[in-house]
Amino acid sequence: MTKLILLLLYGDLKRIIIITIPSNQFFGSLSSQTLALALVTPWNTDGEVALKENIYMTTCKASIITDIRRLKAVIGLVETHGRWGVIDHIPSGGTEIFRGEGDLENTLSDDNYDM
Repeated sequence: MTKLILLLLYGDLKRIIIITIPSNQFFGSLSSQTLALALVTPWNTDGEVALKENIYMTTCKASIITDIRRLKAVIGLVETHGRWGVIDHIPSGGTEIFRGEGDLENTLSDDNYDM
C-alpha cells in the first residue's frame, strides 16, 4: 500500500550543488546520473502554514540536503515587533507535493520536474 505524504516547509536556500554519480552498480539507477541538490536550513514554524494564518520563524533547524525539485516557491520574511513573519502568497495548492513513500526512482526521473 502506498502512503501519501504532504509537507509544506519553509527555510533558507544556502547552496545549489550539482553532482555526477559515479558509474558503479552500487548506485543502481542513479549510476552516471547528474543530480541537482539544495542545501537548505529549515525554519522552525511549529508546523504552521503561512497561507492559512500569521506565522513567525522563531529559530532554524539543522541544515539538510535535498533534491532541488522539492523546492517549489520563493517566499519572504518581514521583521515585525522583534519577530520574523513569514510572507507566503503562493496560490493554495501550488506548493503541495504528493509522492508515494519509497518512490525514489520516480521522484528522480526527468519527468517529475516541477519548475
